[in-house]
Amino acid sequence: MAAPAKDAKPVLKGARKVNFIIDEAYDLSQSEAHSILDSVSMSGDDKGLYVPEDFESSAFFIDDNSGEIVAVVRTNTVSDNVIVNAESVARALLTMVPSYQTLPDEMRDKFEKEAMTIEPFKDFVTTVDALLKSKRSVYSTDDEYIEQIIEINRYMLKNYLGDPNIEGGRINKSNSEDDFKVWLTKESGGTLDNQRHSYVYAEFIPSDGGKTIPTILDPKPIIKGKSVKALSSLGLKDDYYTVNLSQTHELAVSKNFYELSTRFARMFLNAFLGRMGSDSRNDCIAAIAGSIQVDINATILELGGGANLSPKDLLSKISATAGNTIQSAFTNAACQKTLLNKTLIAKAMAAQSNLFLKVVEAAALAHELAEYLPFVLAQTDPLVLSNKMQLYKGTVIPGWVRFQELKGSLMEEYSSGDKAKPTVETKIISSYDEIDLGLIEFKATWIVTNGNGSVTSPETPTNHEGKTTNAWTLPMEEGEYFIRADMLDGDREDMEGSPIEFRTKVKCKYSEEDIAGEYEWVIYSCTNGKAGATTMNLTFHADKRITGFGEGNVWGSHTWSYNCRTNELNADFGTGFKGEYKDGIVTGIRYDRDCWELRKK
Repeated sequence: MAAPAKDAKPVLKGARKVNFIIDEAYDLSQSEAHSILDSVSMSGDDKGLYVPEDFESSAFFIDDNSGEIVAVVRTNTVSDNVIVNAESVARALLTMVPSYQTLPDEMRDKFEKEAMTIEPFKDFVTTVDALLKSKRSVYSTDDEYIEQIIEINRYMLKNYLGDPNIEGGRINKSNSEDDFKVWLTKESGGTLDNQRHSYVYAEFIPSDGGKTIPTILDPKPIIKGKSVKALSSLGLKDDYYTVNLSQTHELAVSKNFYELSTRFARMFLNAFLGRMGSDSRNDCIAAIAGSIQVDINATILELGGGANLSPKDLLSKISATAGNTIQSAFTNAACQKTLLNKTLIAKAMAAQSNLFLKVVEAAALAHELAEYLPFVLAQTDPLVLSNKMQLYKGTVIPGWVRFQELKGSLMEEYSSGDKAKPTVETKIISSYDEIDLGLIEFKATWIVTNGNGSVTSPETPTNHEGKTTNAWTLPMEEGEYFIRADMLDGDREDMEGSPIEFRTKVKCKYSEEDIAGEYEWVIYSCTNGKAGATTMNLTFHADKRITGFGEGNVWGSHTWSYNCRTNELNADFGTGFKGEYKDGIVTGIRYDRDCWELRKK
């Protein structure tokens, strides 16, 4: 076996060797090619460069004289030969386009497939060609170069991202930021629908003082789609809640700053670590993002929260902080096994940071920085909303309702045995959306204790007006009586206003004063009718005596009584009689043959 060449490089673990095919229009012979693992002089005999074998990365060409990065190209996991020309360098520089980071993989692939038919990209290739020929930095901060990057960004926004205008954190400008109903919808029984492209903290505070239920809403995608969370996933029980949505809560602030920091880290590291990340690469990105977040927090604090800055100006300040931080943050322990060529990485980080800061500063509209702006808006224009919500049988009611006795449904006093109509009404005491009581069926459970009469049904539903009633048959005896209606939620607990107690008084249908007076007693044959009837005049005295016939006091020793419970009038003269008293009339039969009728004059 032949011995390895004297100057042969050791084979790096996890690496493979690539060679460069450089377009003859460009002279890179006086430069060094660098990857995150290796470097090689382009003036030597062996121009092969070790690059990562299991993920896409980049190779940077640093001019020997100026020290500038004069070319950069992608290295994939397949090709042994890497072409270096204006188009391949321009493609590698797409990481500097803010919207490129927003595109999902399939859209990135689509753009790259169509790139050479897209005018802004073709113009960019032409400019890159001039830079390569003049051996100037491909991370140029010239105004024309910056404007071309922004034009590519605008093209992506319009043709791939639907030209999102997220000023104020919203996509749909027709919905007011204060319109709570677009945040907490009735869909699927109740759904939180994040309207912002940043994290929002939400909490549900039960009215009974129970434990607060918190959650974090993920950002709404900038492209199509929603970020929703079903209330059923939160384990909320039926209750009345105050719902707070906030981006000033420490959890939301931390999440938004960390996400912003992570996006900066990915943008700066995309050229080195590719789109997809292994655990080690993800750990590196997370560690760098953590360092950026600490410094961003400090910057925000120094700027007094950024209250006096526009979102774009604050983003510029934050971008500068992120760029400064990342130039040293990549030396942390989590990146040691992945980012070996620290000289190259430091130079590339600085060049990318300077260029990106210029792009941010030159962006004409804030929404052109859609990848980063929402998380800045969360600081400069944080969402703070609060409203009331009720959960009934697992379904959201967009507000609070209370139950109460319908005024006038019950009189203060009834006659014995009467039927009352106690009615419960639903009162909307707060709402952030229309509450259609016809679509919500509450139920009243009627409780009647012994001696308080009876109701027709033990349970009654509410109607389209949110009302429910029952037929209450009152006792026959005088007194004060009550029943109650329990309005229970799905957990069998009282809702607001429940229980509702109905009270009324019962008096005899006829008082003794009503009964006392002059009567005519007619006795006739039940068979022959009133022809030949015998008529007597009687007086029912208030002291319960009965007199009549005009025959002195022959009737004076007889009395009458009235039974309120049975509504019967009793007389004890002769054979006596009793019968139901109705509007001054009592009828009956005696001796099984004679009919009689007592009628008040």
